[in-house]
Amino acid sequence: MLGIAACYKNPFLNDDAMTVCERRTPSRPVPLLDHTACASRYLKDFEEVHQLGKGAFGTVFLSRSRVDGCTYAIKKSSVQSRNEVQKQALLKEVFAMAACVGIQHVVRYHSAWYDCDQLFIQMEACDGTIEGCYLKPNGPRADYLTLCTILQQIATALAGMHDRGMSHLDVKPENIYFKSEGQFRLGDFGLTHSESLMAKGSEPLEGDARYLAPEMIGLSQGCCVSLHPCDVFSLGVTLVELASGERVDRHSQPLAAVLMGKPLVLSGRMLGSPLSKMLQAMLYLRPDMRPTTTQVAHDAGLLRVPEETNDSIESPRVALDLEQRHCEGKRCKSAHYLALLPWTLLVDGTASHSATKRQVLHVTEWMQRDG
Repeated sequence: MLGIAACYKNPFLNDDAMTVCERRTPSRPVPLLDHTACASRYLKDFEEVHQLGKGAFGTVFLSRSRVDGCTYAIKKSSVQSRNEVQKQALLKEVFAMAACVGIQHVVRYHSAWYDCDQLFIQMEACDGTIEGCYLKPNGPRADYLTLCTILQQIATALAGMHDRGMSHLDVKPENIYFKSEGQFRLGDFGLTHSESLMAKGSEPLEGDARYLAPEMIGLSQGCCVSLHPCDVFSLGVTLVELASGERVDRHSQPLAAVLMGKPLVLSGRMLGSPLSKMLQAMLYLRPDMRPTTTQVAHDAGLLRVPEETNDSIESPRVALDLEQRHCEGKRCKSAHYLALLPWTLLVDGTASHSATKRQVLHVTEWMQRDG
């Protein structure tokens, strides 16, 4: 039972994130729960509006602050009925959210507290998940620009986490939220882990098997992997799902072919598009051949340019046969960038067809000399 405890050390924050005062001042035991007279801070400070969702580790409510009048999402998780491992998992989500403060496109963390045998996490309220918005039967489908926007913003969120040494490890449509039009947030940090924790013998937990990177399976056999590429793979699967408008299945197309090392094939509007080629790079079986989240965020931003300059995404200016180049070892990432090159020249809306063609031929010749 969590009754009296010293201040917890956040494993996702290093000593550089602490002030001199914090490093010199020892933590002092403080009361976390008053079992004799439990006056709920939650009921005193918030008006519960309605339930937003429920999961294995708690229930989330939309609640309005009686102090500032703003609405927040507040997650309530029972502490008393959980074992020590489960309690640490609850705290881990708090640690991860606190360590993500200041990162763009993540669900904002406000506060957390213990109250009447429950852990409360106060965070930014969103309008819903992209699963509920774009993957409902007979519901609307995400258009090309929306797909590129989701990819850019969530890759930016992951890049921020990776820069701070963390990996999300549970990227999927249920964990991506939207606010106003064009604004998306990454949330649900319960499985967040770091390679520094792995070095101390703490193995990450596996997330949803539908989005799991192949190399994560080897962790149970003591295989050492880099965690950041796992997020890239999961984000790629998420975008494949959103592009098709259907749930993915590792045993059926198009994901089954990818897991066998074959090219990603998307039908309809996505067939042969620059976005489909980017997703193929994100889904490479070899983790070291996938682009980083920083590269993905940058390139996804370039893919949005044609929409903003009234150019057709469906009709690339220069046809490039990149399928063979994707499998040429060290050239793999260069081919990934070649697929995006026609759009990089459209940023100012002034590039001509001939200029685009000359630039593509220049890079192609450079790759041939380099190889």
